[in-house]
Amino acid sequence: MTNSGKKYLCDIRSLLPNSKSEKHRIMERMEKQLNDFYSEEPQAGYDELCSRFGTPTEIAASALMEEGPGKVLEQLQLRRRIMQAVIGFLLAAFVLFGAVAVWFVIEVRSTRNLHVEETGRTVYIIDDEGHLLDEEGNRLDEAD
Repeated sequence: MTNSGKKYLCDIRSLLPNSKSEKHRIMERMEKQLNDFYSEEPQAGYDELCSRFGTPTEIAASALMEEGPGKVLEQLQLRRRIMQAVIGFLLAAFVLFGAVAVWFVIEVRSTRNLHVEETGRTVYIIDDEGHLLDEEGNRLDEAD
């Protein structure tokens, strides 16, 4: 099959809103017809295909009429529901991510500014007010 034939089939496939199985059935039938046609007319271009079989839009419209508007409408509604579910999931994930980011920023701002000094083997943690702290952040210089 020539590039014109491949483009013709691709154009038809892109216009079909049918289910995967129905689209596959239509495309197999079209591919067989094109192969038969190319055995008689090996140099046929895109325009010859359109004049012999119809434009991709005409073929897609014919396939829709074969299937019936009720079935097509059902498939389109299913696609819409799937898209709504995906968008809803992404929106929820985005909101959750935003909430976690806000929580993280609040948590970081609420922690003390610590300064760590290491001298030899001893590590001193000093907060922004100059108080000596242990590893958990408790003041060591408070009187018990």
